Amino acid sequence: MSSGSRYRVPPPLPPQQCVTGSFRLTDALSAWTPFARHLISDRFALWFLTTEEQILKTYPAPAPRAAAPRWALPAALLGAFGGFTSFYLLLSVVPEYALHGGAGPSGAGLTTGALMATTVAVQPLVPRLQRAWGRSATLALGGVLLGLPCLAMNLSDALPALLALSLLRGCGFGVVVVIGVAAVADLTPTSQWGRGLGLYGAVVGTAGIIGSPLGLWMVHRSGYSLVFIAGAVAAVGVLVAAIRTAPVHPASARTHIRLRSAVRPLALPFLIEAASTTAYGVVFTFLPSTLESSPDWTAPVALLVVQATCTVTRLFSGGLIDRLGGPTLLVPAIAMTAAGMCGSVFRHDPLVVIAGAALFGAGFGVIQNATLVVMLRASQHAGVEIGSVAWNLAFDAGTGVGAVAGGLVLGAAGHASLFLGTAALLAVSATAVRRGKEPGTPGPDF
Repeated sequence: MSSGSRYRVPPPLPPQQCVTGSFRLTDALSAWTPFARHLISDRFALWFLTTEEQILKTYPAPAPRAAAPRWALPAALLGAFGGFTSFYLLLSVVPEYALHGGAGPSGAGLTTGALMATTVAVQPLVPRLQRAWGRSATLALGGVLLGLPCLAMNLSDALPALLALSLLRGCGFGVVVVIGVAAVADLTPTSQWGRGLGLYGAVVGTAGIIGSPLGLWMVHRSGYSLVFIAGAVAAVGVLVAAIRTAPVHPASARTHIRLRSAVRPLALPFLIEAASTTAYGVVFTFLPSTLESSPDWTAPVALLVVQATCTVTRLFSGGLIDRLGGPTLLVPAIAMTAAGMCGSVFRHDPLVVIAGAALFGAGFGVIQNATLVVMLRASQHAGVEIGSVAWNLAFDAGTGVGAVAGGLVLGAAGHASLFLGTAALLAVSATAVRRGKEPGTPGPDF
């Protein structure tokens, strides 16, 4: 290009603005961005710029990682285990306690609705709270809000009191789930996020496997008071994590955030995660009621198999995700999950139902880990808390949609249409894995 030309190619990016590692095409493309924006509008350019370049232009380079204490990651996992155990211990107990206090079925359902409503509402606020107060103080607040209302439930079984306490516990749980994921990501090298987040998934999955049946068993054996005390004690693990888990990135490293640019790369993995958790909501809400003609043990065994296989594959898929990239595993995982949904159609054959549950859980666990890694990688320059918020919102929203929309489909078209239709929804979601490359990994991206 001549010296008198109107458009000049800018010099290469300075080293501090480049992603570490080998040269990438996006580094070169980012140098041409001012030239491109003379030709097309900003909005049009932002749509076509790759995820990595978009993030690099929007956010300053993150500060170097400080060395984390050796006990920080175990403390973060202990906090996750304690928080989820407290959540699951009371998840089925509080509605039963409301019925014991004279509330009807709708009132009992409202307790869970209040819990999940504030969980979803608080999650988008957590990054702002963390920037204002710091990670430790915010996580400690979450632990207090999750655990202290458990003790207060011993004072009254009246529905208004239980609703108010459930709202507070939802606020605490919303904080715990967002910071739990972000803390594990910050304390794990990015090249090993698959393994680290797989371990996190196994920890919270184990909390679910233990907590849900243990809470009901304790109620029927020892009464409600002991369960409420156990829920409060389990939440102490969150306070330990708040003390022992130091943030790796200073808050000053992420002060300029353009939310639209941060959220855009998360849209497609968000939809895949929401589709998978819609199927999860369908299975856990409606599978037991559609197996009335099967032996009594079929439904609980099938649901336990889903939880167990999901926990195992979340743990052991991490190494593959680190080597191959999350998107590479998503299509086969979605296919497994959809095939498992189809097994639920054969409700008169317990072995087929349980085999389908195993296939569903195995695929679902891989989807959870893969989408989480992809969303955190896409948001790491803006703050992994943003990716954590998006992933947790997709999980909660998808589960709720599955429960609500699934009931409408079941009533209108029957169980076969419900499960086959959900399998078709999963298959359609696989088309979102279609182009590009996840930064730093082989294979397809979104």
